Amino acid sequence: MVRSAVEGKFTTVVMTIVTLFALVGDDIRLASTSKSLDIYFSVGLMICLILFTLEILGSSVAVDDYKYSFFF
Repeated sequence: MVRSAVEGKFTTVVMTIVTLFALVGDDIRLASTSKSLDIYFSVGLMICLILFTLEILGSSVAVDDYKYSFFF
């Protein structure tokens, strides 16, 4: 059950969006928002960090040969 959740389409789409936000979110913040919105971007980045951690932990537990592989 955990493996299907980690490797499912929904998780893949969500993690793709999270990755894109982590990569360009700060650039968008600097280019188009005021200082008062910085806290929301910080919270968003913290959520990204938590989701990345959960993905690594879930993959380590559910997917055979994930630990010590290229993708780890």
